[in-house]
Amino acid sequence: MSMSATMTPGAGSPGVGSKGSVLVIGAGVAGMHASLILADAGAHVYLVDSSPAVGGLWGFLDKTFPTDSCGVCHMSPRNPAYCPVIEVERHPRITLMARSRVTHVSGDVGDYRATVITSPEYVRRDLCDGCGECERVCPVTTHEPSYLGMRDHKAIYAPSHRSVPAGFVVNETTCTRCGRCIEGCPRGAIDLSRKEARTELHVAAIIVCVGATLCDPRVRPEYSYDPSKNVITGLEFERMVSASGPTSGRLVRPGDGRKPTRVAFIQCVGSRDRSKASPYCFSVCCMYAVKEAIIAKTLAPEARVKVFYTDLRAIGKGYEEYYARARSLGVEFENCRVSGIEEREGALKVCSEVGGAVRRQSFDLVVLSNGLIPSRDLEALGAALEVERDEFGFISAFRGRLQGVETSRPGIFVCGGASGPQDIPSAVARSGACALRALQVLGRNTGPVAVPARRVATATPGTSPLQVQAGRSAEDEPRIGVFLCRCPSSMGSLDPAGLAAALAEAIAAKDVDDVVIVKEIASICTPEGIADLVREVAANAANRVVVAACSPRNVLGSIEAELSMAGIPCGMIEVANVREQCGWVHADPLEATTKARDLVAMAVAAVRLARPLEQRSRAIPAGAVVIGGGPAGMEAAASLADLGHEVHLVEKQSTLGGRARLLARTLDGADVRDILANLEDRVRASGRITIHTLAHVASIRRNEGGFRLCIVRHHESAAGGASGIERDVSEGAKSPDGAAGALEIDCGVVILATGGVEAPVPARLGARDGVRVLTQQELEARLWPAVRVPGDVRSVVMIQCAGSRDEERPYCSQVCCAHAIKNAIRLKEERPGVEVYVLHHDIRVSGLFEAYYERARRMGVVFVRHPDGTWPKLALNGGGLQSSGGPGLAVEVFDEVLGEAMVLPADLVVFSTGVEGSADPKLAADLGVPVDRYGFLAEANPKVQPVDCLTPGVYVCGLARAPSLLADALVSAQAAAARAGLYLAAREARTVQNVSYVRARRCAACGVCVDVCAYGARSIDEEAGVAVVDEYLCRGCGACQAACPSGAASHAGFEAERIASALEASLG
Repeated sequence: MSMSATMTPGAGSPGVGSKGSVLVIGAGVAGMHASLILADAGAHVYLVDSSPAVGGLWGFLDKTFPTDSCGVCHMSPRNPAYCPVIEVERHPRITLMARSRVTHVSGDVGDYRATVITSPEYVRRDLCDGCGECERVCPVTTHEPSYLGMRDHKAIYAPSHRSVPAGFVVNETTCTRCGRCIEGCPRGAIDLSRKEARTELHVAAIIVCVGATLCDPRVRPEYSYDPSKNVITGLEFERMVSASGPTSGRLVRPGDGRKPTRVAFIQCVGSRDRSKASPYCFSVCCMYAVKEAIIAKTLAPEARVKVFYTDLRAIGKGYEEYYARARSLGVEFENCRVSGIEEREGALKVCSEVGGAVRRQSFDLVVLSNGLIPSRDLEALGAALEVERDEFGFISAFRGRLQGVETSRPGIFVCGGASGPQDIPSAVARSGACALRALQVLGRNTGPVAVPARRVATATPGTSPLQVQAGRSAEDEPRIGVFLCRCPSSMGSLDPAGLAAALAEAIAAKDVDDVVIVKEIASICTPEGIADLVREVAANAANRVVVAACSPRNVLGSIEAELSMAGIPCGMIEVANVREQCGWVHADPLEATTKARDLVAMAVAAVRLARPLEQRSRAIPAGAVVIGGGPAGMEAAASLADLGHEVHLVEKQSTLGGRARLLARTLDGADVRDILANLEDRVRASGRITIHTLAHVASIRRNEGGFRLCIVRHHESAAGGASGIERDVSEGAKSPDGAAGALEIDCGVVILATGGVEAPVPARLGARDGVRVLTQQELEARLWPAVRVPGDVRSVVMIQCAGSRDEERPYCSQVCCAHAIKNAIRLKEERPGVEVYVLHHDIRVSGLFEAYYERARRMGVVFVRHPDGTWPKLALNGGGLQSSGGPGLAVEVFDEVLGEAMVLPADLVVFSTGVEGSADPKLAADLGVPVDRYGFLAEANPKVQPVDCLTPGVYVCGLARAPSLLADALVSAQAAAARAGLYLAAREARTVQNVSYVRARRCAACGVCVDVCAYGARSIDEEAGVAVVDEYLCRGCGACQAACPSGAASHAGFEAERIASALEASLG
């Protein structure tokens, strides 16, 4: 028996029925990212996840590579932002459905009906206050799987201290139904007789983001996986070294608690092995092993840390540099396959073969890098959705033969681990592309989605929301209410009642008369707690509030809106974090309470000087400019146009397509020329896109709310029109460089898709002649549509990393290995007798592309690995090198496997050249976007904001930000279009509340604040002799205030006087 319901957004929701709703399946980082974009765009989102709490695997990570940032705090697509886990819970247009699964889907694109089954909610979240009495009385104890068996929990437990949705859950497998938890619950929140619920959802589109699951390391029994014997997985290592893990961040051997002095990491556990496990590459293992090796070396600098690997696939932006950092710290890397692990004489012997000899090396701790396989639920989900899956069990996501986000069923999209192994930036970009596609479906249903107006308390000059809403002035004498959260299960050693008594005693002793009430409130962030808080504020006519509770990230989001309605605006509330800073870090209750009393006293002193925080707004001009007409630029322009926005597409060449026109096929067989032709057809057929070929952006400057660009056309070639956002400067006007045909355009967003260029071949490798010594690009032109390679060519030698992974360009260009394998396969298909050699440091094709690497080897392509730091030598006409082929081309290379140099005869030598960025430094500087020394543009965060720039309204995609394959470039363009469309749909830009400002009398115009501002929000007004702030660029980070030598820089809510008052209070 089950409960049933039909759910559509309510009458007050942004969307009604199927016309404004999207189902997102999976609440990991990709699912949350897609949900937040959609919800911010005005769609109603049902976010379904089978786990009791959202966050997926990301929530278990301590740090992420290559930024080493906190695993949780950088999940969000917003900047700045609260934790995205909290954001999806509190967003008014996201309905979170935990412990739920989709069992059936019917209908068609724009009109889907989905059946969702939700597991019984034995603990009612609306009644549970997290007191923990149920867990205390439960007699059943079991191991917590993510804590190496070092920490136990009961059959009823809280998934984590920060789980969302909050509350306790029952493990149906271990629960004995004894009923003691029911008897122990003071609020009657537990009912073990509850049944599963069945819900029918009516939605327009579906996004699958269920993620992947970790491969069981026991598929390789020779590796002796057993945490009790100090052989653990990468995720278990991650939890151990996390501050919230079982050892509180200490590196120990789980078997005996001793600190290890020798740590080994073994790669490809369960991957790249068709005989025992998965034949594909897991994509993430290499880099998380590098990260964990760095952590191990940081926690135990004296320890020997070694990584055993086959190919070190540091492919993403910043990954190669991160790998180099690990080596500089002393992490050792050995290229080999580990055959097994033996336990001998109290040590773990790692057995490997190097140069034909078996080596046994001793370690104290071994970490197995097991990767990602399809989720256990994916087979049933694929059947319910009626979408195609590939041979490995992932949901197929192809547009033609090019991997994208579309499934075999229109209106259903897929991203993240559901479509194949991928790292976080790729999952985030693909989730953005899915959000774009869903918004396009919604647009066909209802017209362009418009972001609902945001209700924000505003004030006229000289007044504050406090005056407007409550008739009381912010200048009135302070009346401070102090409220203490009573949440026993989460406060650790802190005693709220003791804290209340200590505060009352301190206030009486100091004769403080502006604190009008000190009171405990049970679970202050719950609806009941908020109602009690608002009631007490009104009853005591308080005009300032101090809350002693947990993190402000949790509390403020819950209470600000309600307190604002009660007359307490933003800025007049202080939160003393007495949980994380007192109860959780001090075992002694007296010590915790004493420190909490001091923190509350500091908050009272600070709020006494508080002033309301305001947000200003200004309109965003309509329309967008996309700079660059390659595949990424065309995709971004077409996608934005599909969302209903006018777009100008600027391309400096006479034709669209960029350097992709030089390509014939992708590694997976997609016809590049067909892809480009389809993109160009979409662009030219759109009535919303104006194309400017043979044109360039001569200048760009920030305008009121947007940007003004000057486009110089070398002759009249623009097609179409874009009404309302274009105006000619004058007939025959001259541009700055003297060319005729200048045009000024005002727009709200700019997408940078400026592409990249082929890196030159380093002189150390020799010169190419375009005939016998050429590049992969030149070879490709001879292989399609028909092979035009001379018949006497019997040996082809390909040299990888020709212009990458060296001192001049210390990064992986990502495309080189794929191009080499593609061309090698083509050669062997058409000329099976040709010998093909690929000389490399590592072969870097990840994910499902591993199949093509395997295919090339089966076809007889010989891959020769040479050590890092060594390079092949090319000689013309023999050049003194002796080869079996006689005079001609020859290549000498040191074969790492054979341990000796070898000379290869070559009829053709092919350089796999790298990629350089081609960003215009001046335009980038005008937009406030940094350019690295390799010509690539900097995104806001390479991990979770791969298409956003720090300047609001500026986005980047394709090769402009980093080397990428064509499919990834197109996905990033779709993600950029989604972000840009969301920004335009808002119609207005808002300042942050704690915006920076200048105290002009103190300012010496020294420029220090300008230098430290990461957002370009500060400049010097030379005429006035003071620094000025662009409030709409300021993010309120406070760097200027910290750096200013004269105290002229400040920002709202963090004035020096306010901070000094709090510090003085801390001293008693």
